[in-house]
Amino acid sequence: MAEVAPTESKAPRSRVGGALRDAGVGLGVALALFLVAEVALRLLGVATPGSGQDPLRGFGASERMLVPDPKLEGGWMTRVRDTPGSERRLPPKGSKQRVLLFGGSNVDGMKAQELEQFLAARGGAERFEVFNLGRSGFGSGRVTRLFVQAVSVLEPDLCVIYAGHNEFVERSFKLDIEDQLGAAGGALAALAARSHVVSGVMELVQGPAAPQASEQATEGPDDSGDPDAATRAHDDARWNTEYAKFADLPYTETLAVYAQYEENLRLMCRAARERGVDVLLSTVVHNRMSAPFVSGCAGVVGGDPDFAELRKRIQRTLPTALEPILADDMQARVHGWSYRSNMSRAAHRKAIRQDKDYAEVQRGMRPCTGPFADARRGLGPIALFDDHVNALLDALEAFWSGALVSAEREARETAEVLLLRAVEACPDHARSLFELGLVELALGRDRARAVQRLEDAARFDHAPRKASELVNDIVRRVATEHPEVHFHDGDAALRAWMPDGLVGWEWMYDHCHLNDGAKSVLLDEFSAPIVRALDTRRGE
Repeated sequence: MAEVAPTESKAPRSRVGGALRDAGVGLGVALALFLVAEVALRLLGVATPGSGQDPLRGFGASERMLVPDPKLEGGWMTRVRDTPGSERRLPPKGSKQRVLLFGGSNVDGMKAQELEQFLAARGGAERFEVFNLGRSGFGSGRVTRLFVQAVSVLEPDLCVIYAGHNEFVERSFKLDIEDQLGAAGGALAALAARSHVVSGVMELVQGPAAPQASEQATEGPDDSGDPDAATRAHDDARWNTEYAKFADLPYTETLAVYAQYEENLRLMCRAARERGVDVLLSTVVHNRMSAPFVSGCAGVVGGDPDFAELRKRIQRTLPTALEPILADDMQARVHGWSYRSNMSRAAHRKAIRQDKDYAEVQRGMRPCTGPFADARRGLGPIALFDDHVNALLDALEAFWSGALVSAEREARETAEVLLLRAVEACPDHARSLFELGLVELALGRDRARAVQRLEDAARFDHAPRKASELVNDIVRRVATEHPEVHFHDGDAALRAWMPDGLVGWEWMYDHCHLNDGAKSVLLDEFSAPIVRALDTRRGE
């Protein structure tokens, strides 16, 4: 009897194949259910993406920052990063000439109704409508994305662009996203950000998310809620981390960031031209009396020990009276919220309403001319300021008075000698330039030269949280390249009304934010070229 050859068992392979088939079927069913749920939620108009926290904060290349308003037929609303109640809503275009404002938190804090009033006074009532699309923390990258989408659907007649403070604020956020998500994670987050199902699940689990506290605290005063939650939660370690990101950044990379800023301005100008929209492009006002953020020396690799030792000697020599003006660490600086210590903006406004006759700040404030001569700064009752502000005002008062005792003068003269050596060794060291400019002003040296030192300090800052003449030179260059653009030199206008052409703390909340009085004056400045441009548009 012949032997029968044993057959190879098929059972293990069949089990594996069956498991794979089951997994495939399950995945297909799950995907089908997901798609059905997505379609249903879209049709019902619930769990709209953007109602929670945007994981990419507006950086996703395909993200829509403007979407149809579900509450108003033909209307549009922003979908950026905030809770739904704080998004901007725009009705369908009517007969009025439409003006849109674009930029970061300075623009975000401007009052659209106030500009409408200025425009009406110059060009006639009931002719203009103004909508503010400024967003706190936005640098030119996100401003450009919002701008391109806005000119394609909102039918503006003219757009105002006032941007340039936030290039490194925005770069910091992008670094956070890259670290947290990576390229693949960013792509998945972008898909999730547009999903109604994901949005609904996130709302159930977390509830509607509040705006990013880190963004608000880095950029400027918050608009609502408890400032403790938005600002004071950022301890020294958080601020030091912000500095550490760019501590060793070479100036060549700084210039690369601003090359992209320049290209973003060009992109906005071209997008407006293609849509037949007028543009008012303005230079950006910045505080020359606020210290630079990151300093470095061109061509110095690994640090120069002799220069480092010289800098230590300078720090020991500088008079302590200058410390509030020379604040270096982020947590030691005065920010916009410092003028309303321990209060939300809503509570601050209530306090101002209750104390309408509060005294304007005089300590350390030089007399101004032009529109600023009688304008109120809008800082609120002095009793509300925190210790940072009061220390700064006292230091400024002593600084501008010129009253130096012999010991202080000797200390400043010693610091001047050392600082001149530092600037000779490293002509682009921002911190040394800033300190030398202050010392020269305090000692009554050539004022034009001292002011130029402060300008150069801002220009050579490696990772600034404010604009500078580097930024404004770019704005002027782009305006020259685009003759169809209406250019306004807002920074030069404000300099013309300040002693020595030095824009400082008189009209700034902090390093970059205009206070309310200065915003009002700047809006009035904008109104004249806007009316001229729109008159030309109407053929008048």
